[in-house]
Amino acid sequence: MYFLNVGEQKCIIQKYKCKKCGKKFKTDITNIVDDNSNFTHEFKEKCIELAGLFFGSIRKIAYKIKKDTGISISRQTIENWILGYETHEKEINNCYFGH
Repeated sequence: MYFLNVGEQKCIIQKYKCKKCGKKFKTDITNIVDDNSNFTHEFKEKCIELAGLFFGSIRKIAYKIKKDTGISISRQTIENWILGYETHEKEINNCYFGH
């Protein structure tokens, strides 16, 4: 997994097996990373924050992440995060009057 302040870390996820039915479970780490992802939520949020600072220059974001953490990340991955990012702000309903 890739952490923002720590860098790349090898993580082992504990797996469990039910003795009665044989079903397999693993430790839930969705509060740290998304399913099928190696980058933490904090790492993704930092990239999205940098997108606001660099006004959408994905190449500059990738360079800044490489310079700060030593982790090389593809520009396509950053673009996917930016496009998939949803803002949870209230919608501003502008009502204009003819005064």
